Amino acid sequence: QQIKNSDGQIVKSNLQKSYHAVFGVEVDVNKVELNFEPWFKYFSPIIELNRNKKLSSDPDFQASSGVASGLDLSAKYSRDRVYLWMAMGAQVVNYTGIDAKGNKQTYPAPFDTRFNSNVVASYTAGSKKDWELSARYNLRSPFPFTQTQGYYENIDMSLTGNPLQSNGSVGVMYADIINGGRLSWFHRLDISAKKKIKINERSGLDVTAAVTNAYNRNNIFFVDRLTNTKKYQLPLFPSVNLTWTF
Repeated sequence: QQIKNSDGQIVKSNLQKSYHAVFGVEVDVNKVELNFEPWFKYFSPIIELNRNKKLSSDPDFQASSGVASGLDLSAKYSRDRVYLWMAMGAQVVNYTGIDAKGNKQTYPAPFDTRFNSNVVASYTAGSKKDWELSARYNLRSPFPFTQTQGYYENIDMSLTGNPLQSNGSVGVMYADIINGGRLSWFHRLDISAKKKIKINERSGLDVTAAVTNAYNRNNIFFVDRLTNTKKYQLPLFPSVNLTWTF
């Protein structure tokens, strides 16, 4: 099957390619290591499902293009028993392709999150520095999704079906704007404490107690379109880990 791009031209190769441009600066200020990194990316073609497929003879896939740009910042501080690291990024990722009506449209990529940040802090405690207390906090802006415009009864019109007597399934009518909605913000705190136990010169034990999603944030995973039921990611999750090195 021949795959066409958003301009209706046949794509000669299905190989997905991208071009990157990255610029970075690193500066040390009062024992703090700072990094500044703007970047740009162009990728074409991107192979996607053909939203405008009407006949079985139509191709299953179409070729889109994309442009991504962003800015990443990070800071790191390490001294004695204290370690601090922070990173944040702002970016925009857009695709250009054909929608279900055959029109050319520019829309956010499925993984387009406009803001993301991480903060990691750890402290080495104890007279023998055999305790390590750490915490990680992540904050991320919502992922996009295509909104639901309505529902309809999807009648089985095949030769084996009987449209006069059978009940159809529920069909979903999607909004014209691709990825025009956004899910909720994501944020999570993970904490841990690790104890190092020395057995001899060549072996030792690391005992780690951790709590993932410490304040039990309901971070959305997806919403069932038919039942409107919300599915969440990992809840508050305690764990204990034992590692033997030798």
